[in-house]
Amino acid sequence: MKNKLEKLVSGTLSETEEDSLLQEIIRKKQDRALRNRWEQELENKHGIKKVEDYGVRVISYKKYVSAFVTVAACFAIFFGIRFFNQESTAETLAINYLHDQEILHAGSYKGAAKEDTFRFEAMKAFNSNEYEESIINYNKLDHKTEEDTYYLSLAYLLGGQYNEAALNFEKLSVYSKDYEQEINWYLALSYLLNGQNDKAKLRLRKINDNEWNYNKALKLLNSLN
Repeated sequence: MKNKLEKLVSGTLSETEEDSLLQEIIRKKQDRALRNRWEQELENKHGIKKVEDYGVRVISYKKYVSAFVTVAACFAIFFGIRFFNQESTAETLAINYLHDQEILHAGSYKGAAKEDTFRFEAMKAFNSNEYEESIINYNKLDHKTEEDTYYLSLAYLLGGQYNEAALNFEKLSVYSKDYEQEINWYLALSYLLNGQNDKAKLRLRKINDNEWNYNKALKLLNSLN
């Protein structure tokens, strides 16, 4: 690594070698960050702490924890890194895709009826990124339209309530025609961010090459495989 860095500074690496070196540096940084996170979790939850000279030992009130747990924790840190890096990469991609463009409600209601008032307040809150307030008002509607349910589902998703988002998009997917492509995409993101990776894969595979966000769907699938 040192020799490669010296060559990078001196400008004697080829473009391919530079790319390879930079990828290696990034990968090592990600692995180190993940390892630190696991070590912190083991210390906080199980009283297991890594020390420089003696490896892993039991501390504080947990000092009588079994050797089996200690060894298993070590394996979790050092052999689980690749799996959790994969999970982290897919989740990061999903979050980036979710927020890479502003999502706004294009409609407007100005009616005097109570239903119209709730709907208008829900739309206004949605466009102000006040998703909890939008959810509250949408759920006050006695008769939700297909559009209402779609934006309610989006409010759950954008507000971080991934399980509720998935449940509402699932209901909508049964009968919706106007939002079919959008539902496939956002339901896949809901599943992925909710830790339901198998369901996310199935939904992503339903996105055809001539449909919305096909290339992004492929990238997410690759990150999950």
